[in-house]
Amino acid sequence: MTKYLNFRGASDAGHFEYYDKEAGENVKYKLTNLKVTDVCYTVKGFDEESNSAIYSNDIKNFKEEELNVRCKSWSLFEWLYNKEKILALWAKLHIKVVGVDKDWEEIIIFLKGLNFFQLSEVLKDQGVRNWKTTLKFEWTTDWKKGAVKFKSTQFAVGEAIKDWEYEIKEALTVEDCPF
Repeated sequence: MTKYLNFRGASDAGHFEYYDKEAGENVKYKLTNLKVTDVCYTVKGFDEESNSAIYSNDIKNFKEEELNVRCKSWSLFEWLYNKEKILALWAKLHIKVVGVDKDWEEIIIFLKGLNFFQLSEVLKDQGVRNWKTTLKFEWTTDWKKGAVKFKSTQFAVGEAIKDWEYEIKEALTVEDCPF
């Protein structure tokens, strides 16, 4: 089962959670090390007029791939990334990291704003993107902007994957995992 994690950054939160359909509630998830398999970007938000979520396709290259930003009822725009148009829709650009955890469960993380920036800086190390190391969630940091207090994520390059593990895991997919 794939888990779609969102970070809850309120001053009293500071954790990842996913929605459990069976239980009908959000469940906290303890994220530690993640073997990154894909990194892309997407737009998320909420459209007041249609009373529905704003979403887009995933892109990897801002200069070559078009974003198709939609809501439930219609397409909002379709062209190359344009920060002003996205902000005018009250939407945000998110980084989307896909990977597998230690139990070979597929994990998808969405982060925006300060968390997006911090994670992007860690991902610049190409070892994380090509299975040589893991991505490690370390802690949260307290921040304050005006009267609003919040927490931000702190990621780091995790443990190295041994050469023999690298070769085996490179050939396997999440669907191949026996557990």
